[in-house]
Amino acid sequence: MKKIKVQSRTPFICLILFTVVLITIAFFILKSVWFDNDLSFRLRSDSIVCVYAIFAFLPFLYNSLKDNKEYVSDIIIKDNNLFLVYKVKNKTIRKEKIFLDDIKKFEIYANLYQVPLGKSKILKAEITTRITKNNEEVVMFNNNSDVKILGCVYQYILDIQKISSVLPGFKIHLKGRDEYAIANINYFQKFKKKLPLWYRIKHQFKLMQKYEKITLAVAFLMFIVFCILFTYFSFG
Repeated sequence: MKKIKVQSRTPFICLILFTVVLITIAFFILKSVWFDNDLSFRLRSDSIVCVYAIFAFLPFLYNSLKDNKEYVSDIIIKDNNLFLVYKVKNKTIRKEKIFLDDIKKFEIYANLYQVPLGKSKILKAEITTRITKNNEEVVMFNNNSDVKILGCVYQYILDIQKISSVLPGFKIHLKGRDEYAIANINYFQKFKKKLPLWYRIKHQFKLMQKYEKITLAVAFLMFIVFCILFTYFSFG
């Protein structure tokens, strides 16, 4: 038996705990801004933007609580059958059985893009799975991501490729402007693993603003100088 997670809903208790953590972080940031007179104007401004981003982020976390619609949570492959597990708020309500021999095409359509959140951006994924049977009947379901506390918003696309060899007519159709996500999926199709860490670092560096690159470069140089001095005085 093989099981692939399509999507899930974050448990309420996890939302509460994560909210407490975010509000605590925001409190300490505001406390520093109010009581530390040595902070530069830019640092104060960035701190306020960070707090704003935290509170702007919270409503995204609770979107799933308003959703009472059924969704496909898992795909199970067992004994030449494919099962679609339907849930409502993490509770299983039904399963749909499809014979693998009855499947003509198994296609995934994904739109990967970023939306602004304060001065930064977050990745969104609109994913549609379309299963076409030999009799032209179509089974279709969506996986439109909310913000995830942990994990990758397109993890389902990566995982489904692990069983793609048993899915007739399997194909992925990608679009969007997130170059890293698309490159990561294409790389996974070829090598069954994610892009190397250096590629991700290179991509993130490319997205940084000029002052962020300068700050990072200065910090890196200071680290190198520290290591050299530490080695010299320790073993010199």
